[in-house]
Amino acid sequence: MSIAALGRIEEFDPAQKDLESYLERLEQYFVANDVTEAKRTAVLLSVIGAKTYEVLKSLVAPDKPSAKSYPDLKAVLLSHFKPKPLTVYERFKFHKAVQKDTENAAQYIAKLRGLAHHNF
Repeated sequence: MSIAALGRIEEFDPAQKDLESYLERLEQYFVANDVTEAKRTAVLLSVIGAKTYEVLKSLVAPDKPSAKSYPDLKAVLLSHFKPKPLTVYERFKFHKAVQKDTENAAQYIAKLRGLAHHNF
């Protein structure tokens, strides 16, 4: 008798989600549900959604995604959806950040910390 899975992982939507955060959540799902290394590729391919699967399929062609390991697929997805940021642009965004009327000091500081992680 199997136990129901803890939590739920939605499809990855590159227009609305950050891939690193998505993969962090997926890896916590693996831990919570005792997903073995051998099954991680299958789980990833099952939950990422049809659009992302098609992108991944084209990125690893002529191989099939199911023939790759989870770390390999993770690296391919990260290189495609999270290219290395341009330091000059990231500095520009940091220096242009202003506190909004709706943000308290703690929220603004958290936003600045999020912007300040790029080779300053």
